[in-house]
Amino acid sequence: MNYEKDDNWQNRFGRNLESIRKARHKSVKEFAIELGIPKSTLHPIIKNGNTSLNTAVQISNALDKPLDDLINGDFMLGETRLSKSAKELISAFENLSAEEQETAIYHITELLKIVRKKY
Repeated sequence: MNYEKDDNWQNRFGRNLESIRKARHKSVKEFAIELGIPKSTLHPIIKNGNTSLNTAVQISNALDKPLDDLINGDFMLGETRLSKSAKELISAFENLSAEEQETAIYHITELLKIVRKKY
């Protein structure tokens, strides 16, 4: 992996946490509660990666994600891919018959119910 000089593990960790928070549509306060840390601790982590290794491990455990994924994963890239896929799905959906659209809507709604229970 090629990282810029100022792109240390803490900066990547903070950016990835912010991406996860936004993907879950949570406020900083709500996300801090989920992570089991004060909002005043989470805010600097998201802003500039300012955290200790102990806090990073605590967050990793709360999210049930390996710390390595939270540091080295590219959650923004995943969101970009998801956005592109969503546009392709919308285009394909528009080409379906009314009956096929109703069936698709039913299945998407059921899928969203499952996903929302997990997050």
